[in-house]
Amino acid sequence: NGGAGGAGAPNAILGSATTYAGGGGGGIRLNAPGSAGTGGAGGAGGGGAGGNAVLPTCNVNGTAGTANTGGGGGGGGLKNPPAPEYPGPGGAGGSGIVIARAPTSAGVVLGGNPGCAAEVVGENIIKFTSSGNLTVLDSGCGVSANYLVVAGGGGAGTATPSQPSTRRVGGAGGAGGYRSSGFGPSPLRGTGFTLGAGKYSITVGAGGAGAPGTSSTGSRGSESTFLSITSTGGGGGKTS
Repeated sequence: NGGAGGAGAPNAILGSATTYAGGGGGGIRLNAPGSAGTGGAGGAGGGGAGGNAVLPTCNVNGTAGTANTGGGGGGGGLKNPPAPEYPGPGGAGGSGIVIARAPTSAGVVLGGNPGCAAEVVGENIIKFTSSGNLTVLDSGCGVSANYLVVAGGGGAGTATPSQPSTRRVGGAGGAGGYRSSGFGPSPLRGTGFTLGAGKYSITVGAGGAGAPGTSSTGSRGSESTFLSITSTGGGGGKTS
């Protein structure tokens, strides 16, 4: 069977724990008629599952990472044999996310634009699912804010049929980088920011494209940024 993707990290900055940045599962191929096997499961945190080695084609294709988790794409499988061979494309990586949270006692209002990018969760939490601007109102001398910054996951590689000695399956996409403060596993926590009134640019990284049937390597995910915090995009999967 294909290898399972690595588990991501849970974070409760939104109030309840959600797991982000899971790795994609690896694809698999059949080496002989009648043999069996399945692609690797995606890692907890939005990782896509790897492609299987049986038709229909939807079973062979790698699964995309979940949007706004930074999950890596699942590697493409290879239906082989008997003929005809079918190489499954790799799954795309999931897009990233940026979240900021101020203490409820701070008396500030967090806002964001454009509206399709930002969702205000109460008055003290704002979630960006695409790039935009964070606005801070009525901060007085500044307010300490925590953050979660997850980059886009990497796209997975595709299977490549050829001679039996060189048949390969798609490697999974890597999880997007994960950085946070105040919430989540303590070894991964950084220090929060002091924010004054004003506007702050937010970048939410896109997931990398999965490799099509004509290529072997998926694309790297894009980075996510908030002030001085940058999370690096997940690596693209290769044929292995």
